[in-house]
This record gives sequence, C-alpha cells and structure tokens, in this order.
Amino acid sequence: MALSPAERARLEALRQVRDGGERFAAFVRRTCPELGPVVPRHLARLYDLIEQTRRRAVWATISMPPRLGKSTTVRAGVVWRMLRDPSCQHFYVTFADDLTTDFAYAARKHAMAAGIPIAVDRANVHDWKLSIGGGLKSTTVGGQITGRGSRGGIIIGDDLIKGREAAESKTVRDKTWVYLLDDVMSRRDDDRVSVLIPGTRWHLDDPIGRILKDPIGEVWDHVKLPAVVDATTGAPVDGGPRGEDFDPAHHVPIWPEGGKDLEWARKERAKGAHRWWSLYQQEPRSQDAKIFDREPARFNLDAFELDDGWRLNLVGDPAGTAKTSSDYWSIGVVAVRGFGDECEGRLLARFHRQAKLAEVLAAVRRIRERWPLPLRLECVGGFALLPDSIRMIDADLPVEPIPHHLLRGDKRARATGYSEAWNSGRFAVPLGREYDEFIEEHLDFTGLNDPHDDDVDMGAHGWNLGWRGAPEDFGGSWSFGS
Repeated sequence: MALSPAERARLEALRQVRDGGERFAAFVRRTCPELGPVVPRHLARLYDLIEQTRRRAVWATISMPPRLGKSTTVRAGVVWRMLRDPSCQHFYVTFADDLTTDFAYAARKHAMAAGIPIAVDRANVHDWKLSIGGGLKSTTVGGQITGRGSRGGIIIGDDLIKGREAAESKTVRDKTWVYLLDDVMSRRDDDRVSVLIPGTRWHLDDPIGRILKDPIGEVWDHVKLPAVVDATTGAPVDGGPRGEDFDPAHHVPIWPEGGKDLEWARKERAKGAHRWWSLYQQEPRSQDAKIFDREPARFNLDAFELDDGWRLNLVGDPAGTAKTSSDYWSIGVVAVRGFGDECEGRLLARFHRQAKLAEVLAAVRRIRERWPLPLRLECVGGFALLPDSIRMIDADLPVEPIPHHLLRGDKRARATGYSEAWNSGRFAVPLGREYDEFIEEHLDFTGLNDPHDDDVDMGAHGWNLGWRGAPEDFGGSWSFGS
C-alpha cells in the first residue's frame, strides 16, 4: 500500500532522527586530528561497524597490529554515540589499569570538548555519567563490572591479553574468556547492544581465536588487518627472514601515511617470524612453532676485541632430576651491548656436558681464567640451594642466583627477546664446528618439552641479564666502558 504524503514525511523525519546529523567519519575528522584528514584505509571497516551500532547489534572482532589507531577509533566511537544517543550506557575493558584510566580520561575529555553534558556528581574517571543518563564504565579484566547493564550501547573488550607471556598461559586465557562471557557480555540488557573485540593477536587460543572457533550463538563480523598483504590476492605475506622480499610493486603496507610502510615492515619482520605472524599479520602460530627461525650471525672469536660498552655475564643452566627435558649442564659467557632494539650480543665461551658437579666447577674455573666473572645460575625448585653447595666445594668461586624477575614465564617466553636478536642478526655465535650443536639446538627449540634446551636457556639468561632498555638501566653485569 502506498504511503500518503504525510506518512512519507513522517518516515523521512524518523530516518533523519536515526541516520541524520554528523556522520562518524566527519566527527572523527573534526575531533581526532591524529588520525588524519581522511579516513585511514585500514580503519574504514571499523568506521562502518561503529556507524552500524546505531541501527543494529554489531558483534565484531577486529585484529590488527599495535599502534595503528584502533583504541583511538573505538574511543571516538563511544563519544560519537553519546552525542547521538546520550541515554546509552557503554562499557570498556582492557588488560591494564593504566590503559583503562587513559581511555576513560581521554573519552571524558573528548566528550566535554564535543559539548556533551557530564553529570557533575558522577564524574569519576572510571565511571562517569551524562546528565541525560548514559555514560561510560571502564575497568580491567577481572575488575568489578556487575550492577548495571546497557541498553543500545557498545561493550568493548580491547586487547584483553597483556602480552606474549600472558598469552602463553592457558590459565590466563581461560580466566580472561570466562570473565568476558560471564561478567562482560552479561551486561547486555537488550538485543540492541553491540560487542566489539579489537585486539592484537598473540595466540591461536586468545579471545579472538576462541570466538573464531565458537561464535557463542551469535553472527560475528571478523575484521583482520595484516601489516602487509599481496596486492593481487590480499593475502598476508612473509617478506623473508629480514624483510628483504617485500616489493612495493607487489606488496601493500597497512598505513604508509601513518609511517607504517614497507621499511617499517622490514624492521618488524627482521625481529622474527613468530612475532611477525602473530602481532603484525594476525595469524598466530602454534605453540610448537620454532622461534629461532634461521642460522645466526657468525664471528671469529680469536679476532674479537672487547671494546667499550660490552656487558658480560657468566651464566649457567644446571643439570639434575629437577629438569624434565635433559640432564646436561650448559655454562657460557654472553656479552651484550647497546640499548633497546639496538642491543647486540656475542657468545664468548661455552661448556655443555653431562658431568658431575666437580667437573663442571673445574670447567668454570678455566673459563674464569679468561673471563673473571661471578657464576650466575638458574636456581629455582630443586636448585634453590645449589649456590650453597658450590660454596661448600669452592669457597673462592663467586656464585649467585639469577634474579627471580628474569625467571618469570616459561622457557619460550624467556627466550623471546633473545630469539628476536638471533633472528635479526644481532646475536652472533663463534665460527667453528664445535658450535654447530649449539646452533642446532636453537633451531629445533619450541619451548614445549624439547629433548634438549640447556643451551637455549643459558643463552637466554645471558641475553636477558645483559639487555638494557636505556642507558640509565645499569646493574648486574660486568661492563667495559660503562
């Protein structure tokens, strides 16, 4: 049946209420200059999903590399929705309290700048309300969120997993998933509430990975934004061990206008395949994937000169029944210099053998004739009293445990920084067949019940002890010229 002129006019008025006014892209251009004067190509789909939250319940995962504007965009989305639908309650959850505070504070400041009236008696940064009744409740994973719900708003679970170490813990993944399902998604008081799960992929079994396997009865939009794709197929590409295979004629970077170009991609790819495929290409590899993915740089040990700035550590991974994967001792001297991503390392000495403690200590004394360093050992579990046992045998040998904070996480997590240096050519191993076994163990290492992992543990300890993020981060290593 045809509508009368009056009915058509009313219908158009209702459409204007729903869809009229300032669109989200225009709002972002006006209030978020950090995202540029035009919609960044990689964020166009996210912009569209935020627009759709006014017309339907959107269920979406958005996986993309870090530092590419996703949190800024969803924050602007919440504020835009407050401007258009001020009675809606919104929720925001992430892994860390400081990030929660930053998001909530920036959103409140953004809302005030946009002319949205904030209730003066409900202006707490983590839980603020509008004069009309809507608002934003922000918390961390595991934080208090019950007690109220949302009608027609947006629930955002942003980067719910802290990082590599947390992602490798099934306990952490399980707790995060239960909290998301039971505490967060239960805030939906009607079928108009949207759920957005933006994040960087860390693990096949992270929250986005679980939703991909089990959509929990909902129809999801899955947005995957790799750092570099093939220009023809749109498929994520590897780029080669050091990013040397990236070709501007065939490969498209995600945001060249924002500095995320092929040169940026080359630097990130050179830090390791495992890291590249999870954090940047959004295709995390299985836990049993190898993280040392190429032969290391080599150098002539006899010609090596210990000049200014090297930080040295004599480290050991002990053998014994407390180790589940092997019974070899691995002792070595690892030198590291530089700071942050520019750190480089060298293996200067190595002892690797099934041996009694007396034979091991004799080898340590020989190493100390060249490198007079204290012996630093992994002393956890059954090895907690090992330094005392060594002092009873040789009171003149300085020995101390590796600091506890450097032993957190599993073997794979502790070796991540070391493997990135190895894969990018910043960690070098001496020339000579006697080091082939050392290299082979690294290339076979997965961190999951490997038959031999002693040398990897030793190398990782030496790297982690010597690594410095900035020049002022000194301490714990024997340094030359520092």
